[in-house]
Amino acid sequence: MHDRYFVDPDHGSFGWLKTLALIIVMFALMIGTGFVAAKADTQCATACRAAHDQCRILRQGAPACDLQLQACVQRCLPTPIQATPKK
Repeated sequence: MHDRYFVDPDHGSFGWLKTLALIIVMFALMIGTGFVAAKADTQCATACRAAHDQCRILRQGAPACDLQLQACVQRCLPTPIQATPKK
């Protein structure tokens, strides 16, 4: 006897497990991204914020200052080490 109300034939037997695994992977990626952002060079980030403050004063709070701050902080983040090709 097959009861369609309790078993969805369109999804696999372990659909809930796959969904849980996907949620765990996404959560781990979000945490990893936070750690990378936290490792930004503090002196570099402080210089970016100082430049941002000056930009906002000179340009009277223009939105372009926020874009400059974001780009500056991105440059402060460590870049991943790229693998060198084997000879």
